[in-house]
Amino acid sequence: MERKDITQYAQIVGSETIARLKKKAEKIKGKRILHVNSTKSGGGVAEILNNMIPLFHSLGIEMDWEVISGDEGFFDITKDFHNMLQGEMKPFTAEHRSIYLDNLKKQTIDFSSYDLVVIHDAQPAALISLCEKKCPWIWRCHVDLTRPNPGLLDFLKKYIVKYDKMIISMPTYSIGIIPEVIIPPSIDPLTEKNKELSPVLIDLLLKRYQVPTDLPLVTQISRFDKWKDPLGVIDAYRLAKKEMPCRLILMGNTSIDDPEGTAILDEVRKSVSDDPDITIITYDNDLLANTLQTISSVVLQKSTREGFGLTVSEALWKATPVIGGDVGGIPLQINEGETGFLVRSVEECAARIKHILKNPSLGRKIGEAGKDHVRRNFLITRHMEDYLDLFNELL
Repeated sequence: MERKDITQYAQIVGSETIARLKKKAEKIKGKRILHVNSTKSGGGVAEILNNMIPLFHSLGIEMDWEVISGDEGFFDITKDFHNMLQGEMKPFTAEHRSIYLDNLKKQTIDFSSYDLVVIHDAQPAALISLCEKKCPWIWRCHVDLTRPNPGLLDFLKKYIVKYDKMIISMPTYSIGIIPEVIIPPSIDPLTEKNKELSPVLIDLLLKRYQVPTDLPLVTQISRFDKWKDPLGVIDAYRLAKKEMPCRLILMGNTSIDDPEGTAILDEVRKSVSDDPDITIITYDNDLLANTLQTISSVVLQKSTREGFGLTVSEALWKATPVIGGDVGGIPLQINEGETGFLVRSVEECAARIKHILKNPSLGRKIGEAGKDHVRRNFLITRHMEDYLDLFNELL
């Protein structure tokens, strides 16, 4: 994990914000905090932890990160959990329960020396019942809990009630089991994915990865996940292309805790077939993602369920107009018609793509408004301050 210096962020958020973070951090210096999740890479949770933990270290806070392990069956089951918490109405079975608990019983994480534990999402949630709890525990649920599967939620309740606090991203995710606090996610403006790139570097990356730029680019950057609706993105692009010539870029990856990813990617490739104007990129390259978000005429995040959708704030931070699904945490980032557009169908998405491509000045206006919205609400320093307030309350 790379070293970071919190003072470097003063150029973006101001010295008063940095001073306030330092003051709040003073109160918990000497305390040990542990984060636990299910993967070191390949998703928004891992990205946030990779960015945030070194900045807490820079504030003098001792913070560690552990990743649970599991067999193939475990990650199949916890992917079901992810889908079911986001509303998939399949039965919660005895097999779900046994595979889940059997794998968690094999974990070897030592919690005894920590003053506070933060557990991320459902995969490690039951760990709280499999060890001796000696300090406050927080359950941070990142997914869209608007319509959780009742059977799974009933199973998880027996573990959730043991936590001291639950963090959710927005009020509509409240499940009312334990005290909740709302802390939306964030982006780090100084990482390779979000820092400002020189025109020379952008040109170099476009040539290296053979990205065509002869037509306007419509881009979606997301894991290959059914909730991100990549097939719907392709359909919307094809409708828009009938009137406005453009190209589609789909950039994404798969994660160890998402066994469905490869199958979804195969479906996408089959749908694309031999369309020369659609490019699929599976390289895990933050500079390339930054480049695509910077130069695209439109960025999409056409999710049908979405806990937050970091790629929305990432693209808005580059002042690029974004069209997003009107679900979950996306409306937190997109004020309809002001910082982007919200859609609920392929046809609406296609219409908005055409509208932006026909009106580039509108795209620039929306992009600039979106960047300001992100600066005020979704940068990592705000996220850290929210965490510090909660840590100070519990410690």
